[in-house]
Amino acid sequence: MSIGIDSDAREHGGVTLVTAVVRNDDDADRRVRVTDELDGVVRSPARDGVAVEGWDADGFEGVVPGGGTLALGYACGGAPADRPCRVAWTDRAGTGGRRAATVADALRNLGDPRPSAESGPHGASEAEPVPPAVASWLGDVASRVSEGTASEADRRALEAVDDRLRSLAGGP
Repeated sequence: MSIGIDSDAREHGGVTLVTAVVRNDDDADRRVRVTDELDGVVRSPARDGVAVEGWDADGFEGVVPGGGTLALGYACGGAPADRPCRVAWTDRAGTGGRRAATVADALRNLGDPRPSAESGPHGASEAEPVPPAVASWLGDVASRVSEGTASEADRRALEAVDDRLRSLAGGP
């Protein structure tokens, strides 16, 4: 088995951004499990509030083609480290290493549940506006983040909001 991983973690605006490239020197496709090694919540890539296929709260599972590479990236609340993630296990693709289906898998397969704009009354808004107090708070935090003056309390508050939104959306 010749699976390798090169990874990097950098702090940006109170969040650690992790990039990794998984290499497969074998001729055969390999299923891999990449786990986060930082102290923080994994914020995997998402589409429409649902984690991209292969991601869960602890990391990523997917296939690296024979003789190929797989690029990964995610955000995390933990501080950067020299080894932000690792290959936890690997198996020949198609040999039963696949994880059990999750709620996120089911949501991803269902697609967007919202009715199309054409199905509703004309002139109806697609979403309720954000309450003014929330918009003001988010604007203040965004300013502090862009200025580099965001506090640990800002980071914790944003993580709490993110966790709550994910739970309301049924995501990981």
